[in-house]
Amino acid sequence: MVHFDIRQGDVVCWPADMGWIAGPLVSTMALLNGATLVTYDGAPDYPDWTRMGKLIERYGVTVYGASPTLIRGYASHADIALQPDLASIRLLITAGEPIDPVHFKWFETHFGHGTCPIINVTGGTEASCALLSSVVIKPIAPASFNTASPGVMTDVVDAAGDSVRNAIGELSIRAPFVGMTQSFWMDDERYLDSYWRTIPGQWIHGDLALHDKDGYFYILGRSDDTLKIAGKRLGPAEVEEILLALKEVSEAAAIGVTDPSKGQKLVIFVIASPDYTGQPAALEALIKDHVADRMGKPFRPSQVYIMKDLPKTRSQKVMRRLIRNIFMQEKLGDLSALNNPSAMEELQQVLKNSVT
Repeated sequence: MVHFDIRQGDVVCWPADMGWIAGPLVSTMALLNGATLVTYDGAPDYPDWTRMGKLIERYGVTVYGASPTLIRGYASHADIALQPDLASIRLLITAGEPIDPVHFKWFETHFGHGTCPIINVTGGTEASCALLSSVVIKPIAPASFNTASPGVMTDVVDAAGDSVRNAIGELSIRAPFVGMTQSFWMDDERYLDSYWRTIPGQWIHGDLALHDKDGYFYILGRSDDTLKIAGKRLGPAEVEEILLALKEVSEAAAIGVTDPSKGQKLVIFVIASPDYTGQPAALEALIKDHVADRMGKPFRPSQVYIMKDLPKTRSQKVMRRLIRNIFMQEKLGDLSALNNPSAMEELQQVLKNSVT
């Protein structure tokens, strides 16, 4: 709670599933600090994209949180979403998945009037807290975290467990901390395999991260989503950030699939912006050229798929693992976190049609 600068008299609203860490986090941080908590039922875009803005205006919300997926939705429907009066906001929060700098700045400019700080948070339900976040008394770079949480020995390490700067590594916790889970229910081995055995003696959280020379941390995606193309290891967020800079794209997911010459080839799934009126083939060509221009010819996507939706969890994280498994026709694995099965069905149909 030290990250969010919640004060007595604040009015807090952060749409979050109560089964996710953000649910109990937002309720406790508001009520323990003497603030008012705004709750609601339903989708944030129903009956239209003014839903959350009207709540902010009606109750004078001063602290507002939104996932990167929700922020991208606002940006894609800005003509509607920005109609209510958002002047009461003094601080913004985002969490749930990596956010690209373009939408970070959009959120700051349009919801935060260009002056409100955005507190970016990453952690986990299994850690019961944030591992990395920001504080308002230090500069905040777009899409970054400017500090580790108090009492959490956060680091970015290479495969040998050594600290690295200005290079992609694993997000590591070097010592136990308050809130760290001690095991999974009746499954100690799975717990040890998940966190402690990748690099003995360190909690490896499963996130690709970067710790730069200025001390900022960045999360680049999940380790099991790592792309290895033309000998370079990168996170999906690096590719998706480039895609989301296109006004024609509102959502994006990048996966790597086996390729005999490159090791992996890049496959892209996007949702077109609502105001895009061109042909799908034109958008596919634009995306391929854009990625190749920004990242180099070896990273030119082999395939681009235009989707209506992408499979997501209840906390609105894109399920790249599921997308990759469907693409590779592999076992789908655990689907308990899937929030929108219709997106999976659409994906299966799109891929089937592309083969036939």
